[in-house]
Amino acid sequence: MTERICFLGKGGAGRSIVACHTAQALARNGRRVLLIGNDISLSTTLLLRGDREPVPAMEAFREHGAILAEDYIMQGEDGVLLLELGGLRPGAGCLARDIELMDELLEDQNYLTAHSIDYVLYDISGEVPCTGYVLPFREHIVRRCILVSTGEFYSLTTANSILAGIVHASAGHTPDIRLFVNYCDVGMAREKFEEYSSLTHTPIVWQLPRLPQLEHCALSERTAFSLHPYSRAAKELTQAAWAIIAPAVSSGPYTPMERTELFAWQKKWKDRLLTSSAGVFSM
Repeated sequence: MTERICFLGKGGAGRSIVACHTAQALARNGRRVLLIGNDISLSTTLLLRGDREPVPAMEAFREHGAILAEDYIMQGEDGVLLLELGGLRPGAGCLARDIELMDELLEDQNYLTAHSIDYVLYDISGEVPCTGYVLPFREHIVRRCILVSTGEFYSLTTANSILAGIVHASAGHTPDIRLFVNYCDVGMAREKFEEYSSLTHTPIVWQLPRLPQLEHCALSERTAFSLHPYSRAAKELTQAAWAIIAPAVSSGPYTPMERTELFAWQKKWKDRLLTSSAGVFSM
């Protein structure tokens, strides 16, 4: 049975890089993986597709009214299957609704079964959990969600907002939700998220430090597995992939923070960071 996992989080938190490396790590170990992006930049599959340009499937769907999903899926490095959904005309419709529509197409056309897909990874763009973004959870399409965040104020605030949206939409059928902390060694992020995890009952699946190899990969439009196969980045992201697909030890009940509570808690951490960095700022 195909398992669907989505990656959510504020833009710039590293969500697409985590999703892309997770897909490749699983494929390198014999899993059949379909990686789907719905960002207007078509950047989800960038590190795996080389110089090829994808044809956005849902843009074609809106133009023609019907498509064969297989025509828009390309094969990337290590056999990862890649699909970009594309964007919308500004002011028209809901981009996140495309996730549900594409899932229906893949099921109706028997693509997942015919190609023995083990995992579908959705890299879901967007920072506000509107109705469209919570549909995959309300309809129980996605059973596992990875919230990717850094310790930066707005990134964590977005993660908390998404957590609240999923909990509200799931109506008693809350999926397995886990935190992926990026740049965990920057600005006391590791300690901050450990406390947040405890307060919201949301487990941390992985904490990834800032690694120069990944910055090089982003600029080179290649993955760590391709450019730096023996690096710490490649090792950590392989281990993270197995942690992401591992069965949940516990699942909720999740308790996202209310806005006033969250802002007060964030202010406390800002004060701690200022105190710990006072000597640096005074130089």
